[in-house]
Amino acid sequence: MVRQGRASENPLRFLEMLNDRIDRRRQRRVFSIEELRILISTAQQGPQQYRMSGPERSLLYRVAVETGLRSKEIRSLRTTSLREENGISFIVVNAAYSKNRHETRMELKPAQQSSFESFS
Repeated sequence: MVRQGRASENPLRFLEMLNDRIDRRRQRRVFSIEELRILISTAQQGPQQYRMSGPERSLLYRVAVETGLRSKEIRSLRTTSLREENGISFIVVNAAYSKNRHETRMELKPAQQSSFESFS
């Protein structure tokens, strides 16, 4: 704004950048298997939220955990994103929504091979 002449001085000039290595307000970590069980079973039995029923949210969480897709990638999925070729099922994320801007194909495991079979 100063360069464009819309402000005479920078009101933020005295602020210092935070060092996130020293001051971590939010620690990221992997969910434990027990935490995933609780999350998925609670969602399964829960009320409608975010315009989704409990079972739909439960399925959404399972897809997220098992594929590693990001939120934006999952929101971009449509029924046409689910495909099958030569007996192999997969999800296709269009390049416009993929982090690396390339079309991404995520192979889906058959239900009997799911890592989270015990959630059912």
